[in-house]
Amino acid sequence: MTSDPVYTVQEAAYRKLIAFGEEVAAPSKNKPELLKGIGKIMLRIKKSLPREHSYEDFKEKLQKMRIDIYDAYEGEKGEEFDKWLEKQWLSAK
Repeated sequence: MTSDPVYTVQEAAYRKLIAFGEEVAAPSKNKPELLKGIGKIMLRIKKSLPREHSYEDFKEKLQKMRIDIYDAYEGEKGEEFDKWLEKQWLSAK
């Protein structure tokens, strides 16, 4: 429950543990950053692409290079993932 960075996964694990009669603390949804250093990672990926790359190029490269980050944020953000990722891409400088 505590090792997965995605809140919805933590919450599901928490509910199962409670159902099994375990005494565990509820996961916290208030995290400043899901994974440490995300800004630097996004910048590194952006800089590894040609200058005139598209958002889709960036998204594909992130998925290939850092599937762990891609999956964690896709799970955490849900339907807002593409909007969040595009904002990360635009702000990486």
